[in-house]
Amino acid sequence: MPKLGPLLSEHCTVITYDRRARGESGDTHCYAVEREIEDINALINIAGGSACFFGISSGTILCLQAAARGFNITQLV
Repeated sequence: MPKLGPLLSEHCTVITYDRRARGESGDTHCYAVEREIEDINALINIAGGSACFFGISSGTILCLQAAARGFNITQLV
């Protein structure tokens, strides 16, 4: 994945983030999947109201759940 972001950024805006309790994210108190879904919605809003998503492993499931909730995800890989 680290190599994919720079390649895509040549053609579109790329936002990557550390999911809760991963990487440099320190938000581990009261973890819930729903909070991660809310994070996805916040990223969509930051991106201008719609976004394309690329998910790997459990991130894919979170993206699918966000799409099922009707978030403005225009493409999902």
